[in-house]
Amino acid sequence: MNCNQIKALSISYIQSDIDDNQIIIIDDHLSNCSSCSQYFAYSKSVLAEVEQQKRTESDPYFFSKLMSKMDVQTTYKNPIPLRILKISTMAAAMLVAIIGGSMLGNIGAETINSNINVSQELNESILEIDLADNSFDIFKDLNNE
Repeated sequence: MNCNQIKALSISYIQSDIDDNQIIIIDDHLSNCSSCSQYFAYSKSVLAEVEQQKRTESDPYFFSKLMSKMDVQTTYKNPIPLRILKISTMAAAMLVAIIGGSMLGNIGAETINSNINVSQELNESILEIDLADNSFDIFKDLNNE
């Protein structure tokens, strides 16, 4: 075998996926060829690193932490009847506010209308007094001077 064929079989050799005859041939070549030996050493270190990265240590408390977080989240959720009660209460409060505001607006309008009527009646009575009392002279103070 030449170097290119040996390098092509390097991964299979490292993972022991080749037959015994090929292993003997590759071992013989590696003992005589320093370039292939370095290539195999580098390939072995890269594969070892990849395998190490694959293996991650699991947290033994992961399940407990996950379950406690799920319990906390479920305790914060309001049950459906409580949500309906909250929404109904807010809707009733808004309805009371709208009706109350409308009633207050009507009372205010009635007060303004009654004030306008009183003001008009007062103006009419003042006009009647001026017309009824002909002796009233607004210039009398000026004539005495």
